[in-house]
Amino acid sequence: MARTSSKSSGRKGKNKYVLDASFFINGQPLPIEGYTTPDVVAELKSVEAWAKWESLKDFVRVEEPLPYFVRRARAVGDRLSSADISVLALALQKRLPLVTYDLPLQNAAVKLGVEVVAPRKIERVIEIYWVCPVCGRRYRRPGVCQCGARLVKWVVALPL
Repeated sequence: MARTSSKSSGRKGKNKYVLDASFFINGQPLPIEGYTTPDVVAELKSVEAWAKWESLKDFVRVEEPLPYFVRRARAVGDRLSSADISVLALALQKRLPLVTYDLPLQNAAVKLGVEVVAPRKIERVIEIYWVCPVCGRRYRRPGVCQCGARLVKWVVALPL
């Protein structure tokens, strides 16, 4: 599991990005070339976000990520929306930086080694586990341990 973002020196298409909905909702309408997914476009509900999309849609290609990369994005285990998973999968597939203001999405991207471009970046990677207080087993989901004890949430903040 990667704890830091990938270096930009090895990426394809230096001036291309994968754009999350938060870019269109919160970001400045910059003339950049990039990619996004149909799920992200469907998230654009406000008039301002739609206006930014309209001004950039000639420079942004809308693509579905391949199923393999969707599975890899889901495997991170973080609670992400379908749009977040799709845009993360597309960034993995294209090997391009992800432009997002969404902190949970940044957390998942860093875990997968995807470079993140944002004015406010995460400072630590957050890992959430559920731990059995009796036997110490760790799980990714809440519930009951094999030994019958109720699991306790455990949050770990790891440096980048």
